[in-house]
Amino acid sequence: MDKTTSIHWHGIHQKGSPFEDGASQITQCPLPARWSFPDVPVQ
Repeated sequence: MDKTTSIHWHGIHQKGSPFEDGASQITQCPLPARWSFPDVPVQ
């Protein structure tokens, strides 16, 4: 993507990582353009 991005996980509990769920610049920093994010296993 050419713009910063964030993801909100509807229905997925963010146990231990609530800082990774929400709007950009409020609860998390946006991912920079052309940046990858590591896969997070669902448990």
